[in-house]
Amino acid sequence: MNMSSSSALMQQIYPFHDGWNVACFIIILLFILTILSLATLAFLYELLDCGCFNKTKTVRDLRRQHDEVV
Repeated sequence: MNMSSSSALMQQIYPFHDGWNVACFIIILLFILTILSLATLAFLYELLDCGCFNKTKTVRDLRRQHDEVV
């Protein structure tokens, strides 16, 4: 068994035997995408916050405000 057949056999058994560089790259890429997604969602939440979900107002306050407008 020469070195090339041993290397080919090793690649068949362990396709990523040359190191964790591919797995680490995928893990880091997923981590970066997760952070970017969370930052985008936080930005959109602040941008699109119209005050519709204002938790300081009660239902009674909202009804009074609606009655005053009408």
